[in-house]
Amino acid sequence: MTAFKHALLFVIFYLHACQCMASSWTVDIPSSVKALVGSCVVIPCSFDYPPPVEEVTQFIGIWTDETSHVIYHPEERKALVQYRNRTKLLGDLRQKNCSLKIDPVEKSDKGPYHFRIEMEEYNKYSYKEKTVSIAASDAPEPVVFSVKEEVVVAESLSAHCSVSHTCPYTPPVFTWTHTGQAQVQHQKIGDALWRTISTLTFQPRHSDNNQLLQCTVTHRGGMQQNASRLLSVKYTPLIKNSSSCYYEGPQVKCICIAESNPPSEVLLLLSDQVLPDIKKEKFGLLTMVTVQTNIGFFSSVKCIANNTMGSTDQLLSLPHSKFHIYAGVGIGAAFLILIALLIIVARKCSHKSHNSEPTSYKQNHDRELTAQYMTQVRIKSADVHYTGSYCSDHTYGNTENFDPDDDAVYANV
Repeated sequence: MTAFKHALLFVIFYLHACQCMASSWTVDIPSSVKALVGSCVVIPCSFDYPPPVEEVTQFIGIWTDETSHVIYHPEERKALVQYRNRTKLLGDLRQKNCSLKIDPVEKSDKGPYHFRIEMEEYNKYSYKEKTVSIAASDAPEPVVFSVKEEVVVAESLSAHCSVSHTCPYTPPVFTWTHTGQAQVQHQKIGDALWRTISTLTFQPRHSDNNQLLQCTVTHRGGMQQNASRLLSVKYTPLIKNSSSCYYEGPQVKCICIAESNPPSEVLLLLSDQVLPDIKKEKFGLLTMVTVQTNIGFFSSVKCIANNTMGSTDQLLSLPHSKFHIYAGVGIGAAFLILIALLIIVARKCSHKSHNSEPTSYKQNHDRELTAQYMTQVRIKSADVHYTGSYCSDHTYGNTENFDPDDDAVYANV
């Protein structure tokens, strides 16, 4: 029985000891943190204490330096002047969270600092066994930038820009030199250290080739830092507007200029036949080919440029030669003269027809009148009776001798 009592007492003592160890005065804070001058720093902190007999309803959390000078107190006037309006308790003491924010960080903020808890009607304790120091710096953490080295025009591209910092409540702001869809993520990567990542997704254009894609990070307090990469965008050939044909003596010279990445091969064709080039030059991504030939009566030359990304073609209009111009002017003049002659002839024919129609009508009318008159004369002559060589005075009282040819006969008709 005695042995049983001893064993029971040992178990009770062991459990009480474990409970005391589990609920002793402990604090969990990092030993040191980095901070950017002008930005903010958040010092993570959690604490524990032995369980009170009665529930604690009022807590006061205080932060002090190694000389016990207060750097944070809920009553601000109790804190050192240089820390007022810069320190703030972020944690909920009832949840045993004692995290502290210093904003903005000054070069003189070094520490070491420790936490102190005061619980009404229970106990007070300063956790001096664990302190935190601040390494304030004027230089932010380097920016990490990543993007594919070679991209294809119009294909979706994602660029990533990230930076580590100590100010999660006011994280860095990212801006890009290219338009697109930007997304931001935040990660906790350690004690008092976070990472913010900005991802830009866009479709590169051919004009983005050999251009810098830049990411700018603006930290709390205004400090900025940049990171950039030179884009290499592959695209099909583009034939320049400066490509053209012109006369040089009796022949035509054509120049075709193409831009592409990678550089292209350029051909010029006349009626589907490749023209031999007299000069081929390459300047970086530009390819320039020159040909010289007789064009005959063709009106254009085709320029074809191709690379591993594809092919492009364009017709180059041929200029008109002086012979063609003079021939065109001559043909046009001859045509105008012919039109003028036809108009003149048509007008003459119309005038002659108009004048001849009344004359013919008059002549026909006169002939009809004459015929009618002669018929009447013959009828009258048949009714006249001759007696010898003289006419009857009774019949023709005023007629002496009848002469058919005498005009006086017809005076009274």
